[in-house]
Amino acid sequence: LNDSGQCGDGSLNAVLEPRLNMEWRKSCDGKIVDVKCGSFHSYAMCECEDGGSAHFLWGDNEHGECVLKGADADQLCVNLPFMINNLFLELTGKRIKNVFLGDELTFIIGVSIDK
Repeated sequence: LNDSGQCGDGSLNAVLEPRLNMEWRKSCDGKIVDVKCGSFHSYAMCECEDGGSAHFLWGDNEHGECVLKGADADQLCVNLPFMINNLFLELTGKRIKNVFLGDELTFIIGVSIDK
């Protein structure tokens, strides 16, 4: 019910009804246009007013589902949405086109910057 931070509310406490947490929305000035759920992690895409998009992951990270790297890669859970745009660009040289979540994985499709 949120023991892996999959609700994205900043806690690991059980959540039995929806709660609005606007703190993470400071990274995107637009509206949420896509939400996906894996078994214990979640994803949202925000369409920004400048025409771009911001991609967020949060929840269980035991198997690297939240695409963290460096010292953060050891985090077992991410309890607030984490924007992955810049990290994906740094790791692959591509921008995010689409994201799919599975049981213990995140699959990201990227495209070249000039497309």
